[in-house]
Amino acid sequence: LARLERAFTIVSQRLRGQMGATQSEIQLGILKAHLAILEDAELKAKIQDLLHRNQLGAGAAIIAAADHFAGILQHSASVYLQERVLDIRDIAVQLVNELYGKETTNVQPALEHDAVWVAENLSPSQFIALDKQRLKGIVLSQGGSTSHTVILARAFGVPCIVGIPDVHRKLKTG
Repeated sequence: LARLERAFTIVSQRLRGQMGATQSEIQLGILKAHLAILEDAELKAKIQDLLHRNQLGAGAAIIAAADHFAGILQHSASVYLQERVLDIRDIAVQLVNELYGKETTNVQPALEHDAVWVAENLSPSQFIALDKQRLKGIVLSQGGSTSHTVILARAFGVPCIVGIPDVHRKLKTG
């Protein structure tokens, strides 16, 4: 529980630091949404319940809680709410990374040259970490026009195409 609480604190501090450093109102809004997810009492309670009742490890409890809330959103009639699933998973990955070490999940290479990013999906935190000077476009298998990643791409003037089935299996970033 202490390690879990520490992970929550560090991710919160990182999000607040990013909020203070950004000049983009859109990025600020998305970071605030991520902070709200992180600070959600139900999320913390679900993780702690899974730790105690199911005797899961902290990482497994985080993933299971994220899956629980993602499942609720995925079954929503609202496309907007369905697209918030990636935000929940993004926060879960950040927590797990902080809990076990930053390179345990979703390791992301840096862009060494101008490139179009090709992937199954791209979380908002991954987008924020990319060098916008070298990022010339994004092509994703998953996502929609109201996903936070697409909204960020639009705000930074990065062309973005989503919903191309298996594009990440056919093309590579470059």
